[in-house]
Amino acid sequence: MTCLVGSSFLNYQKVKVVSKIRILSCLVWSVILATFSLVSAQSVSFELKESTSVNMVFSTIEEYQRGLVQYNYTQLNIDADTRWDLYVGANTSVQNKWDEDQRYSESGETPDVSIVQLRFRNGNNTSQISNFFSLQDINNPVYIIGSSASDSEVSCGNEGANAAGDYKSEPDCYQFNIDMLIKPGLTYRSGLYRLEIVYTIISDL
Repeated sequence: MTCLVGSSFLNYQKVKVVSKIRILSCLVWSVILATFSLVSAQSVSFELKESTSVNMVFSTIEEYQRGLVQYNYTQLNIDADTRWDLYVGANTSVQNKWDEDQRYSESGETPDVSIVQLRFRNGNNTSQISNFFSLQDINNPVYIIGSSASDSEVSCGNEGANAAGDYKSEPDCYQFNIDMLIKPGLTYRSGLYRLEIVYTIISDL
């Protein structure tokens, strides 16, 4: 199944959007998020809204170990006229590892994508995962709504709501605010790293 990202013409089944993160690790880690525009299809679509940049600066040992949270780092607006699934995963050159742009040290390991945790929230708590979860590779994504199988229809207001609807008329079910927690720990190699997070909505046929 093919998909064109950033175009208003898609295959009517699957829509994918990408959020890119960069982390600079030396004495300070910094996260920079790319902007994104509307992506749409005939039966399912969403809009990913985020600020031009979000920075997380780790300046103490405790912050490296405990992690830092960016609340409402992005918002996902769903518009679907059919049953749908929503999942998220990391797309990297080496599975489950951040892409390395520059190395500042030879000691330590390449960061694992699981140091990034996400939480999807809306007014009716329809996400199937109520708290933060670790990011996984896009080949083994985390389903926020639905599953890889065909799912029964769940109406708005219930956990896992996947019925047709839109964020303008029912934001409590079709608008997700996403929080990000990054917990780098102390074992990773200093360097400049990149991570691509892919959000995908697909018709549940």
